[in-house]
Amino acid sequence: MKTERMPVRSTVIVYALEFIQALRAMIAIADPKLTQFSVIQLRLTDSGLFVTAANLQHMGAVEVSIELCDLQNDEDDVVTISLREAKEIVKVCAPVVTAHDADEPQLLGMMIASEWIELSDESGLGLGLKRLRVNRIGPEHQFPDIPQTISTTDVADSGIVAFTPTQLDALKAVAKALSLESMPARGINPRNADARVFVSMDRFQSVSLVPKKKQDQSIMDPLQPELVVEDQEAAPQKLRVVTVSAKPMAAT
Repeated sequence: MKTERMPVRSTVIVYALEFIQALRAMIAIADPKLTQFSVIQLRLTDSGLFVTAANLQHMGAVEVSIELCDLQNDEDDVVTISLREAKEIVKVCAPVVTAHDADEPQLLGMMIASEWIELSDESGLGLGLKRLRVNRIGPEHQFPDIPQTISTTDVADSGIVAFTPTQLDALKAVAKALSLESMPARGINPRNADARVFVSMDRFQSVSLVPKKKQDQSIMDPLQPELVVEDQEAAPQKLRVVTVSAKPMAAT
C-alpha cells in the first residue's frame, strides 16, 4: 500500500508592518476596473520581497524585509493575489500589526501552496493573529517583472514632470501608507514625447506615464518645484512632490 507524501511547500517570513504598509500602498496603484490590473503581485528576489502593482499608465513596487525565505518550488517566487484578497489581508492583519510595540517587530509567515497562501503570526508574541488563507491567481494574470523593469529604466535624460490626477491620488495614498513626507520625482522623457516620471523614496519606486496629448492639464510648473498636495482625509499630513528635472519647460 502506497503512502501519499505530504506536499512540500515554500515558506517566507516577513516583517509584518512593512508588508501591510506595502499592500496598502500598492492597492492604491492597482486598477479594480481592469481584470489584468486588479491584482497584487508578490515577487521574491535575491534582495527581498517586492509587493507590486500596475495599471495602464503607472507601475510601482515596495520592498519588504524578510527574515526567512525557503522556496521549495520554482513557481513560488511569484505569487499573485486578487485586489479583493489583498484588501482582506489588510483588513484582518492591520489592527493587530499597527497596535504592536515597534521595539519588537512582528513577523508574518507565509506558507505558499499551488493554489493558496496562508498567513500566520510567526513572532511568538501571542498577539492573537489568526491564520488567514487567501487564493493564488494563476500565471495567466501575471504581469511583467516590475522591480526589474523599474531598476533598468534609463533615467539619464531629463524631461518634464507630469502626473494625471489619478497618479497624484495614488502617490498621496502611497505616501500615507509608507509614512513618507516627500517623493523626489524625475522626468525622464524629452519635452516633445510622452512624459515618463521616475519616483524613488525609501522602499518605494514607481514609473508613470502621461501621454503627450494630456500633458497640458497635468504638467507641474518647473518654476515652482515644490508642489504641496493637501490630504483631505488627514488635514495635517501633506505630500510634497519635489521635481528634480534638470531641463525646465520652454517659455510659451
